[in-house]
Amino acid sequence: EMGWIAITGGHRNGARLSGALGRLKGPFAKLGQLASLRVDAVTPGIREQLTSLRERVPPMPFWRVCTCLEREMGRPLDEIFGELDPTPLGAASIAQVHRGRLADGREVAVKVQYPWLEKSARSDLALLHRLMARTAGGTGREAWFEEFAQSFRSELDFTREAEMTRAIAARFADDAQVLVPTVIESHSTRRVLTMSYLPGLSLADPDALRARGVPLGVVLDRIVRAFAPPRCVDGLFQADPHPGNLQVVDVPEAATRPRVLLGDFGLSQRLDPELRREMRRGIYALLQNDLAAFVAAMGRMRMIVPGHEAAVGRGQAKILNRGQGVPVLPGPPHLQGHRFPGVVGVKNAHGLTGEGKPDIASHARGSHPGESSLGGVDFQIPL
Repeated sequence: EMGWIAITGGHRNGARLSGALGRLKGPFAKLGQLASLRVDAVTPGIREQLTSLRERVPPMPFWRVCTCLEREMGRPLDEIFGELDPTPLGAASIAQVHRGRLADGREVAVKVQYPWLEKSARSDLALLHRLMARTAGGTGREAWFEEFAQSFRSELDFTREAEMTRAIAARFADDAQVLVPTVIESHSTRRVLTMSYLPGLSLADPDALRARGVPLGVVLDRIVRAFAPPRCVDGLFQADPHPGNLQVVDVPEAATRPRVLLGDFGLSQRLDPELRREMRRGIYALLQNDLAAFVAAMGRMRMIVPGHEAAVGRGQAKILNRGQGVPVLPGPPHLQGHRFPGVVGVKNAHGLTGEGKPDIASHARGSHPGESSLGGVDFQIPL
């Protein structure tokens, strides 16, 4: 499959490319997930086929899951869990998740890493790097791939993810409308992560949410409020808020008091103080319709190729003027009645380096849940 991708680039057969990347899993599936969001660089037909990788890849057989759990925990499966569903709740690029029950009756979600990834990561990333060198161009490619590789390697350490999950849960401890799963320490290792389970309604299916009477405007407002302020306050945030990681808790009161369930913190990041300061300046500049100040902030974050500041400014001006009649944030008259695209809207405009701070790319992936990271989910509602 890698040979076919290397020879053809996969550009002519999106279904085959998606299937191949899904079966390869690891960084290959991860790259496909990112490509499905690149409206600027991937053709619509290919992008549509790759979208499935954001929700599910082919799972590994249950017997391998059992083998992994027993090896990690050092005891038979029936001593680890009272019950474990053979059918996964989901399978992604790095792991798959199974619903289970502990001996004390607590319902849990068990995330099991594909057993070969840690050993194959180095060679897989090297192969991807060579492939990109042959097929991809553009400024900042090396910096982008280094960010991608670093993020992938960090995701393989579930102890880090558990730490991030606990930190983010502590932030929302006093917010009854935003829930974060509880890490079950006794059943978690570097390659297994067990957390409390809550039934959820996926944001990938807004029609199902409407059918249940869930107020989408309230849901989106809570998501934006959950993700936007932390970047500028303590800098800790989940960098991958796609529909599979965002749900509404499936309870009867969801129609009147919806609660947002956050999940999968493998790509969580903490922005450094300098970057947070420049982000605040950039966002304030946008709300004031001060493009010069916005471009200056991007320049201080080293996101603009020297000499291309004017081109970036023109690109952002076009984005601010292309609104769809959906008010998102209060602000100057120029922004009233328009969809607010956020910083990520100009991430790939002509003149941007893709370099700068090492956590820039992670921030861009998750900087605007309502438009960018939720992919094709378009609620078309005012905040």
